[in-house]
Amino acid sequence: MRSPLKYSYLRKVSRKYSNRYDQLLIQNIPIRLLAPEMQLLQVNSHILKHLLGFGIGLRQFCDSARLYYTLSNKIDPIALKKIYKKAGILRWIHLLHKILVDYIGLPKSYVPFPYPEDLDISWMINEVWYAGSFGYNDERFKGGKTISTISVQPKASKRLF
Repeated sequence: MRSPLKYSYLRKVSRKYSNRYDQLLIQNIPIRLLAPEMQLLQVNSHILKHLLGFGIGLRQFCDSARLYYTLSNKIDPIALKKIYKKAGILRWIHLLHKILVDYIGLPKSYVPFPYPEDLDISWMINEVWYAGSFGYNDERFKGGKTISTISVQPKASKRLF
């Protein structure tokens, strides 16, 4: 995330988690990974960036679901929710969690905190099916065209924030 409005908070939380890293061994070579909360913040905010830009691919949702599935026992749910809220993306995260459960098949028990059940996610799923594949096949962007709105979906920015 590169929001100038959240820059100082993001630096602060990054410093707080700098020594809480995970490690993965690949052929006996240790690979340092971000703390689980930071991995989720990075991946999920990156998915949001794609939604606001050219489009989301289903693979991105699968990446998030896989992280939640593998890191669920390492996450501090209260801290993660606070990070999302202070970063200004908690409402987006609720939408994402509902999509991961309802469309991708992530068991609800792997979502770190509850989300409102009455969320309307149909507009986002429609956007994924329409733009899909990161927007590469979306005729709205053929020939380098851009659009000035956040999304072609009505009131998309209101639903996100």
